[in-house]
Amino acid sequence: MFALGIWDETRRELVLARGPHGKKPLFYHHDPGKQVVFASTLSPLLDWPTVPRTLNVSGIYDYVRRGFFHAPESILQEVR
Repeated sequence: MFALGIWDETRRELVLARGPHGKKPLFYHHDPGKQVVFASTLSPLLDWPTVPRTLNVSGIYDYVRRGFFHAPESILQEVR
């Protein structure tokens, strides 16, 4: 049960991964050309000032209907 990020400075490449059983989620927001913010829960992302807090209305509809969000959706529009 894990979620992690590894930055390769030589390649300037970020690899985000989570365990194969999917028990630990991995949420992220990518602001192209600026930053990537990630965490295993939404709370730390909401503490980050540049993460938009726009609700994903179609995702909420699916959540109410099915009881979960389909990856890569989340309750926030710009958080996967």
